[in-house]
Parts: sequence; C-alpha cells; structure tokens
Amino acid sequence: MINSCNINENFDSSNRIMFSIIVPVYQVEKYLNDCINSILNQSYKDYEIILVDDGSYDLSPIICDQYQNKYSNIKAIHKQNKGLSSARNIGLLNAKGDYILFIDSDDLWVDDVQILEKIAIKLNKYHCDVLIFNYKKFNSSDMIL
Repeated sequence: MINSCNINENFDSSNRIMFSIIVPVYQVEKYLNDCINSILNQSYKDYEIILVDDGSYDLSPIICDQYQNKYSNIKAIHKQNKGLSSARNIGLLNAKGDYILFIDSDDLWVDDVQILEKIAIKLNKYHCDVLIFNYKKFNSSDMIL
C-alpha cells in the first residue's frame, strides 16, 4: 500500500534534517555553475555540498575551489580519475549528513526552490530510508523532452 501525503504540509523545524549533497564532477565546466547554484538557491539551508572532482582537466577543478572558498558548507575534493562510482564513494566517505542526495554535475534543480524542504517533510513524516522523485529531461536547446 502506498501512503499519500500533501507536499505542502507545514515543516516541523524542531526536527531538522541535515543533507549531504554529493556532486561527482568530471569535465563539466559548461554546466557546473548552474548545478551548484540550483542547490544554493534552495530555501532549506541545512545541507553540505560535496564536490568530488574526478580528475577533470577543464576548468571544473577551479570552479569547485571557487565555490569552496566562497561557501562554508561546500567542500571540494580532487582525486585521480577513477569514474563516477569512485567519485560518489569518496563523497560518501566525507558526508556528515543524516541523508545523502546525489545530483550529477550536468543536472540541476529547476522551477522549485523548496525541493529540499519538500524532501525533508516526506522524510520526517514517513521515516523512510529511500525517497524517489520525478525528473524533467531537457535537450541542448533547453526544450523539455
């Protein structure tokens, strides 16, 4: 049986959840700022962002360091290229949050600055271990597919 809930329920701020948002980074200088900014624009602020640069040789490592230097809740980790799973695992080893979120560095959260708050509401209400949600796919012309 699937439980339904109202996504617009009030959030109980006494039970704040800390999120660790892991962003594996490889050769994404074109998309990385948009990805990170879509997280920073969230209304819910109890999170850390872990940027794991997987040996990029474009401007991605510099972008990661710039964000780390500007925001206390962002950590940049640089490692030798070993692939996406390796980068995520390094992020997991460094995560301090109650829950882990993964977002690919060429993805972003669009149209909603309350995504993290809505996730926290669901987690507080249902005490679930895994939460799955929808996505929108865009092409290179920003058209929804």
